[in-house]
Amino acid sequence: MKKILLLSFNVLIFLSLDFAQTNYQKNFWVKYKTKKRAGKYIVTYTFKDFQGNLCTFEFTMDRQQADRDIQKFGIPGSMLGRYQVTPAVLEYRRKMLKQGLFTEDGKYLRPDYNAMINYYSPYTKPIARWIVEYLKQHYEDTRLNRIKFALTFVQDIPYAVPGDYTRDGKYTGGVAPAPKILRDGYGDCDSKSIFFAGIMCYLVSPGDIVLAKEPNHMYVLIRNDDLNVRENGEVTYFNYNGGTYIVAEPAGPGHFEFGQKMRKRYLSANLFPVKCEQ
Repeated sequence: MKKILLLSFNVLIFLSLDFAQTNYQKNFWVKYKTKKRAGKYIVTYTFKDFQGNLCTFEFTMDRQQADRDIQKFGIPGSMLGRYQVTPAVLEYRRKMLKQGLFTEDGKYLRPDYNAMINYYSPYTKPIARWIVEYLKQHYEDTRLNRIKFALTFVQDIPYAVPGDYTRDGKYTGGVAPAPKILRDGYGDCDSKSIFFAGIMCYLVSPGDIVLAKEPNHMYVLIRNDDLNVRENGEVTYFNYNGGTYIVAEPAGPGHFEFGQKMRKRYLSANLFPVKCEQ
């Protein structure tokens, strides 16, 4: 159930910079390449992990399947205009929303975050498995290290805002689904938060993940009752649903630590608990 978050948080650190999120931005050490070969998309992505070490992730997607999955997301642009309320029209709209992974939220139409997370799990689950194996080989595989590693993995993906419409006229609300992020090598705060939440479904208990949506920003809250998650600095967290939920900012390209505040102020947000179909 959606919850409204209103100033019920504890902020223990302030940053002097409200990180800009408008144009394409990439950290200089990041290398992101997607090649087309033998009906596949072959992604090679070099980023810095939570310890500042360079590592390379390689991922292969079936090209036709990935393109179909990308094209699935979105609704006809005509659905944003006025319409006649009849049983046939309402049924058509219901069908288009479900098919396009959208939902009706009051008088607004928006992406159905949980539908996206679950439909695109074939793209996020392998990343989670790779993260676990990487941690076992290079660091200690702990819950906190999983969160920190996944966070830097998503943060280093170049930042850019997708268009609101696809070439065939579908409305996406400026959100890119997981295979589009992987294929094109960029995403904005909404896209990367949903992507990050999809990865985290396989790294922590799904009930510990909440998407937080403000008017011009999205981030993720992860339950972590132990506040000792940052080595240098204090922690930004929310008291919610009987637990302590720590802020995770996947947007990047800044490496904001788990618990580190990205915005000058968090005023209010709509909260969407993540429901993963394992």
